[in-house]
Amino acid sequence: MSADGASKLLGMATGAQAAMTGIGMVAGFFQARSARRKERRRKRREKAFAIKSQAALTGETGNIRAEWAQKASFAREGLETDRGSLMNQWQTASQRAIGETGRSNLSYGGGAEMASRSIEKDFMGKNKGMELDYRRQFFNIQQGAESQLRDVQAGLLDLERVAMERGYKLPTQTVDTSANLGGYQ
Repeated sequence: MSADGASKLLGMATGAQAAMTGIGMVAGFFQARSARRKERRRKRREKAFAIKSQAALTGETGNIRAEWAQKASFAREGLETDRGSLMNQWQTASQRAIGETGRSNLSYGGGAEMASRSIEKDFMGKNKGMELDYRRQFFNIQQGAESQLRDVQAGLLDLERVAMERGYKLPTQTVDTSANLGGYQ
């Protein structure tokens, strides 16, 4: 092969390489554009799903508050019932003690006052125990509600974190994590 033939062959090879490079660049451009479109569609779908999840979580706070408010209401009803029952027991025991004191002629020796104080002291202790139990129950109800509300808040923050990592932005949603169930009464 002569030098002339070699340079022609080299020129054709360089021209073919340039053509192939150009075709590759154009194909790469269209592939990259297609990939960018797919990525934008994926982000739009993810964002739409994340926004629906945010709405579901914030909507759940109303259900959580209603559920725990109902539990607090039941506890208040139980407290009122137990208070009434304890009061009836105290009245019955007091009347019985006064009657027994009168029948045994101990009324002149201070027996009536002693029996009355003993009954009153006994029922004061029972009342304090009952009140403490209900305070504890209301505290647990309040803590349970606030715990579930904090879980919702954590879920919302997690959605925002994932959105940021995936390259899209969600509107910031917050939840008041105080239950405000009316407390112990």
